[in-house]
Amino acid sequence: MNVNVPPDAVENLFTAQAIFDEPMWTFGRWRPKCQPGDLITFRLHGNPIAQATCAKIERPGNAMDTWGSVSRRGWGAVWDRATFEDLR
Repeated sequence: MNVNVPPDAVENLFTAQAIFDEPMWTFGRWRPKCQPGDLITFRLHGNPIAQATCAKIERPGNAMDTWGSVSRRGWGAVWDRATFEDLR
């Protein structure tokens, strides 16, 4: 699955990877198009900047975003820190 990362969120992505036990990217109200075990590719302007393996999908209301606040309205994809690869 591809995730388009806004330019102002790039550092947040790499900071989350470094400091959180279960880093997550939150989505809108639609379920992410990946399953646990699928590869998530993070892209900036179409170019891959990182990739990781999805560990689990969090439902709305249960999803804890990367800064510790509960996302009540959005789905979240948690990745395994050990599989995160910086492609910059």
